This record gives sequence, C-alpha cells and structure tokens, in this order.
Amino acid sequence: MNALMASDAVVYAANASEDGVDGIDGASQTLATFARSQQLRGSTIVPLELGAIMTAVSDTIQPKVEKHSLDYVIDQGLALTPFVPKREAVRQARVNGEWYGGDNYNRASVVVDAYDQLLTTIIERMNAHHG
Repeated sequence: MNALMASDAVVYAANASEDGVDGIDGASQTLATFARSQQLRGSTIVPLELGAIMTAVSDTIQPKVEKHSLDYVIDQGLALTPFVPKREAVRQARVNGEWYGGDNYNRASVVVDAYDQLLTTIIERMNAHHG
C-alpha cells in the first residue's frame, strides 16, 4: 500500500511464460484493488499503469507458451516494446556478478539496447501523462 501511495506509475517486468503472465495479472489486480480502496477514501491518487516489460524473449524459434504469453500481454494493451531478447551472455554475467553491458559481454548489447529503448518509452509516457 505504501509503495503504491508513493508511486506515480507502475511498470511490470516478467519473463514471457505462464508464470510471468500470472505475475502481471496478480500485480494488475493489486493495482485495481488499490484504486477501489482509494476511491472509497475519496482519493483519486492511483499510479498510472504504464505496461509490461517482457524479458528473456526468444528471437529465433519461439516456444508456444512464450508466444501465447506475449500475445496475451499485447491483447491486454500492456506490452512495452521492444521485447528484451534472451541471451546466454546475460546469464553468464549474472552468475559472475558482473554487468552484462560491459566489454566482456558484447553479445548482450542487444539486451542493453532494448532496455535503453524501453527507458525512453517509459519516460515519454510519463512526460505525456504529466505534460
């Protein structure tokens, strides 16, 4: 409750899987419950639901569950793009406790680029909302 009270916006992040979609649904329901609670209190302060960042997305052969998860998020109007691709270099960096945007992990640059584009999209949406 305190986190939602202190927030201007909510961005969900999930893997493209049935668990990821369940997590987004649960978080979205929590936000809806919070909004109803605020309404009962006579308050209009509710964070803006900006969308969902989908991570570890296959960009070659896409499993059906992953495709279904992405389609679901798109159909719900929550998809923030680009989707963040799956790269083994990211996993290797994490297991080594390093940042995958460093020189040692040049194959992960597409992941860094995707997050950079997503950050721009989120900032633009926030500015449009507050504009």
